[in-house]
Amino acid sequence: MPRARQIVLVTPRKPSLVSLRNLPAKKVESAATDTTVSRFVAESCPSLKAEPGFKPAWWLNSGHLQTAYSVVGNFKNVDKVEYERELIRVPDGGTM
Repeated sequence: MPRARQIVLVTPRKPSLVSLRNLPAKKVESAATDTTVSRFVAESCPSLKAEPGFKPAWWLNSGHLQTAYSVVGNFKNVDKVEYERELIRVPDGGTM
């Protein structure tokens, strides 16, 4: 059985700063208003950290199997998602 590949975090030598002024205070652990994207992701997504990390089911041990299962699986009753469409008028007359 092939082993799942480890997630590798790659960061640039001189990362850009991201402003966190518009986020709620509970979303950001650090007191700084500017942080790097990699630090923000590490603080916001604990499942991406090396330990304990993401542990897939034994029968979905590769990304290919996980993708195939997400296509053929029936998730209507498990995680019901309700979408709301919002149309935004922009100054040039277009709609997003």
